[in-house]
Amino acid sequence: MRIPAFLISLAGMTLVTGSLHAEVGTVPSASDARIQTVRFTGDNIIRIAAAEGVVTTIELSKSEAIKDFAMGDRDAWHAAVNGNLFVIKPKDVKADTNLTLFTNRRSYLFQLKTTHRNARNVAYWVRLQYPESDHATAEARALAKQEADRRQLKADLKASGLEGNLNYNYWIVGPNELQPLSMHDNGRQTYMLFSAANPLPAAFVIEPDGTESLVDYHVEDDTMVLHRVVPRVILRRGALVAGITNRSPALPIQSA
Repeated sequence: MRIPAFLISLAGMTLVTGSLHAEVGTVPSASDARIQTVRFTGDNIIRIAAAEGVVTTIELSKSEAIKDFAMGDRDAWHAAVNGNLFVIKPKDVKADTNLTLFTNRRSYLFQLKTTHRNARNVAYWVRLQYPESDHATAEARALAKQEADRRQLKADLKASGLEGNLNYNYWIVGPNELQPLSMHDNGRQTYMLFSAANPLPAAFVIEPDGTESLVDYHVEDDTMVLHRVVPRVILRRGALVAGITNRSPALPIQSA
């Protein structure tokens, strides 16, 4: 009996369609089969084996945050979200369902299969792996952001350090290796530039009652920026001590 050509074509289309929607299983690690990985392509459904009484954690890319999720049988599962981690645990041994995760970058499709906790394919942790290009792109974005933030901070520091009436009238006593190369304030903050050849000292403020207290500061390149203007500062590094006196103290400028 001859089979009509259109039926042969239809059968071929069915086989192709079926292959396009194949599930992808996880791969157990060599050290512990319960720690598993799976390569994400965006074209397949990821199959995960879970068990009653066992918590399974799905780890997505660190550059992603889970925003929402949907399950075919939500009542049959415990589920929780923590950043790029999705934690699940079936309430019953027969709770097969599907899961969709929505992040700030992608959507993920899973088929959750329940089995007994002693089954060899039960997953405790499933880590998704991504194409190298994805990792490279994410790393490049992170590095670019760090560089942009660094440049902005440097520009802000330079602008703020040159604002207002600058006071360079400071008297410094102490060992040369502890003394700043230059020092000034702008009525709001105090700027001390140190040599890159020496570690930065700790800065203490001499309060009006004579006691020493730590002062808030941040560092940009080799400049220590004290977050206030004070009459006297003590610098300490190990056994080395230096004293600094502001010889033209002015009332601090109040921020608007």
